[in-house]
Amino acid sequence: MRGSLHGGSTKLVTIFDRSDPPRCSPADATRIEPGPVEPIPGEIITQPGEIEINAGRERVSVDVLNTGDRAIQVRSHAHFFEVNRALKFDRAATFGMRLDRPSGTGIRFEPGEIIHVDLVRIGGTGNVRGFGRLTEGSIHSGEVKQRGLRLAKERGYQGA
Repeated sequence: MRGSLHGGSTKLVTIFDRSDPPRCSPADATRIEPGPVEPIPGEIITQPGEIEINAGRERVSVDVLNTGDRAIQVRSHAHFFEVNRALKFDRAATFGMRLDRPSGTGIRFEPGEIIHVDLVRIGGTGNVRGFGRLTEGSIHSGEVKQRGLRLAKERGYQGA
């Protein structure tokens, strides 16, 4: 088996030598004695226990209202401050934050719906080039934050 990784958490696995379990007739099945459980080809066996994502990161929670007339989806790693302008929430509180969810997941906001969301501080260098082009710099800079808040208000982002 050989695999290659393609961005995010998506994996492409190519199997060159397929190995099927041996086949037997129903009559033979009654004579098979139980033995040790063998892994099934392609089976994913995880370690026991749980994994805490985003451990030790700063968190904030906000209520979000979709003031638009269409459903809006926000993915896990979007800079939440810059998401769709029809979503109404405390934008200043979400500067430098993203959804506290596993990579590749997201949340869907239906029109008129209020959803409580948990956010976590963006990691890495903190340099954000947002979808709304409100940030365009370091989330650690007060100047960048103030510029982003000003632009959000000027451009009609709800909650700015």
